[in-house]
Amino acid sequence: MFGELALLTDLERSATVSAMSAAEVMVLNRETFQQQLEDSPKTAIALLRQLGARFYETIRAMEKSVS
Repeated sequence: MFGELALLTDLERSATVSAMSAAEVMVLNRETFQQQLEDSPKTAIALLRQLGARFYETIRAMEKSVS
């Protein structure tokens, strides 16, 4: 998943993605994305877990870079 932070925060995307091989993607606008989260608590929880893991890894990397 990519682009979810921009959909959640109304900020610009922070990354660009390129596929290394053929891929099928789903494009969601903000309204559709937010409706999916409202309609599916399981999806919302999975997203929170993914974002939490990314945040944890970012903090760990920052700690390593300053020590």
